[in-house]
Amino acid sequence: YASTGERAWLEKARPAARFIDSHFGLRGGGYATVAASAGARGVFKVSVRDVDENIAVARFANALYRYSGTVGFRKVAQRAMRYLASPQLADGQRLRTGILLADAELGGAPTHVTIVGHKDDASAQALHSAALRYPSVYRRVDWWDKREGAMPNPDVRYPELARAAAFICTGNTCSLPVFDSSQLARTLDLSTTPE
Repeated sequence: YASTGERAWLEKARPAARFIDSHFGLRGGGYATVAASAGARGVFKVSVRDVDENIAVARFANALYRYSGTVGFRKVAQRAMRYLASPQLADGQRLRTGILLADAELGGAPTHVTIVGHKDDASAQALHSAALRYPSVYRRVDWWDKREGAMPNPDVRYPELARAAAFICTGNTCSLPVFDSSQLARTLDLSTTPE
């Protein structure tokens, strides 16, 4: 969904996150590599948490929360982060950049670009492509084609215009519409530069 704007991918991600949470979630935080089984013996009897897998769950669930607006997915991300922020991992010896990245993403809003326009419109396609090319590690690129219904996460209301446009939203404000894909990167630079 993040790459294509096709809602079918977002709809596939939701049950995947719910399955991870219900089958691999552990008390005290984090997610196991393998679901515990009542008949398991030996080393398979103990649930094992993997740092990289929990980083991936935290980032995936947080992105899904941002794209869908479903608070339950944020809770999945926070559960993974509880393990990643545990004292045994935060001792500096095993601290990984992925943990810092997951923490930063959970603590702030992504660079948010929304393309408003039909998916078969060449101008909207060019704007979407330009938004995906913008160098940002933590971003949310939405594509609202009003023919598909309401936005998956209607946290921002956009006007319906006569032609395709991009909007950059930060905090509580959005940019004026950007109609030219060649100007999108410059507008993003100006919108995301700290004051």
